[in-house]
Amino acid sequence: MKTRQHILAAIALAFAAASPVWAVNKCKDASGKVTYQEHPCEAASNSQSLNINAGRMSVDDELAAQERLAKIKRDNANFDSMINGRIRIGMTSSQVQNAWGYPSKVNKSIGSYGTHEQWIYRNNGHNTQYVYIENGVVTSMQSP
Repeated sequence: MKTRQHILAAIALAFAAASPVWAVNKCKDASGKVTYQEHPCEAASNSQSLNINAGRMSVDDELAAQERLAKIKRDNANFDSMINGRIRIGMTSSQVQNAWGYPSKVNKSIGSYGTHEQWIYRNNGHNTQYVYIENGVVTSMQSP
């Protein structure tokens, strides 16, 4: 759990570091002429420092970054479930195999709408569980 928090903190820090902030100095000389420059104003002039964020993200970039972060969170949740022998909606078929092993039986149908699979897990003949997978992703589960 701590490792995931460290990863998310590092990602947030990377996003913050991706938008550089520069100091721009607004300088007035003795005659009142205003100039803007990167380096500090001369000691005798009247100066003001402005911070400009030159790396502002567009709305599209921000939405893309939020989608990437949401995907990372989903992947982390799926990984945690897989490690603990649980499955959840949204997992890939390989993650299900890593969590539960290969099913006892697979019913598969392929059509223009994609590939649909029903994975059947039989535990010692008593408890049968069904996992439904569409195009390689778990969409539902059923336990009697």
